[in-house]
Amino acid sequence: MPMKLVRRLRHFGLDYMTLNLGLLSSYPQTPKGISFLNSIFDLPHNTTNASEYNSFVWGASSEEVNLQFSSLGKDQVIYVYRGEHKIMSLRKISSNSNMPPTAKGRYQFQINFYGAFFALVRSGDFIFQDYWHPFLSDIQDGHIRHSLSRVDICADIENADVKSIQRSIKQKGRMKASSELEIDDLTGIPETVYFGSKSKDWKARIYNKTKEISAKHKGDLYADYVTSDCITRVEIELHSKPCQEYSITLNRCLDLGFLLGVYEKHLSNRVAHWGILRFIKSELQKTGCKPIPAERIKLNHNQLSKQDYFRRTVNSVKECARRSGFSAQEVLKEIELILPVSNSP
Repeated sequence: MPMKLVRRLRHFGLDYMTLNLGLLSSYPQTPKGISFLNSIFDLPHNTTNASEYNSFVWGASSEEVNLQFSSLGKDQVIYVYRGEHKIMSLRKISSNSNMPPTAKGRYQFQINFYGAFFALVRSGDFIFQDYWHPFLSDIQDGHIRHSLSRVDICADIENADVKSIQRSIKQKGRMKASSELEIDDLTGIPETVYFGSKSKDWKARIYNKTKEISAKHKGDLYADYVTSDCITRVEIELHSKPCQEYSITLNRCLDLGFLLGVYEKHLSNRVAHWGILRFIKSELQKTGCKPIPAERIKLNHNQLSKQDYFRRTVNSVKECARRSGFSAQEVLKEIELILPVSNSP
C-alpha cells in the first residue's frame, strides 16, 4: 500500500510588487532614494534597447547588477538583471507619460519587482533591504511619497494538487468570474484556476508551480522544488484599490504577519472561504508567525512607531501650513482651539 504523502508548506510571501515614488513639496531637499534613482538614469548610455551598463553596485550594498536601458512610450526604462535573471524594472515617469494623470502628477518613478527577485530572496541570495534600503529610510522619515499599485502574495504547498485546493473553497454567495486552464488530458485536473473581479482590482489563482518551473526553465531559481512531484501555488494579486484599502506600504511588506493577515482577509470574504487557509496559518504559526487579526487590516490603518508617527504628523502640519499661507505655529494653535470641541461629548 503506497504511503500517503503529507502536505507541506514550502513558502509563503511576496511574488511581485509595483512601487511608485514621488517628491514631497514639503521636503526642501531631494531625498536620497530619488537622488539614487536619478544617478542611475544619468549613467552613460545610448538611446537603443541594446545599451547596457554592467557590474553596477546597487546603493550602499555590495550587490552587483547589470542594467539594460530601454523606453516605454515617452518614459525611460531600465531593466535590472542579477546574472541572467531580470529582477526589477525602473521607470522614470515623464510629463508626457502615458500613465494615468493621477499617477504622473504625483510620482516620478515606478519600480517593478519581479518574481525572480522574490525567488532569490527566498533562496537566501540576498535580503529585501539590500535593494529597498534607499527608499525605506526616506519613506520612514516622511521625505518621500510612495504607494503600491500591485502586490502579489503567494503560498506554495507541496503534495496538494490544484483540484484538491479548489474543492476546499466553500461558496457563501456568488463568486467572481473564474476559469479553468490547461486541463490535463489524462486526469481531467486543471493546472490553473483563476478567480477575479470584473473591475480587475484583484485576481486569485491556483496553479501547478512544479509544471510552471519546468515550462519556463526556472529550475535554478527553485532548485529545492524540482525534486518534488507536485507543488501548487495559491496566489492573490492586488492592485491599487485593495492596496489602499489594506494600507499596504513598503515597510509593512517586511512583516510576514501583516501579509498573512491581508491574505486571509482577502480570501475569506462574504462570498467564499478558502479552506486551505487553515492549513497555511497553522504551518506558519509553527514558525512563530501570527497573522494580524482581520479587523485590524482596514483602510488607513498604520502601525507606526511613536517617533515615526510624530515625524509624519509634523510633516503634515508643515505641508498644511505651506498650502494655507500660514506658519506651522499658527496651524498648531488652531488645532489646539478645535480639539476641545471635537472631543466634547
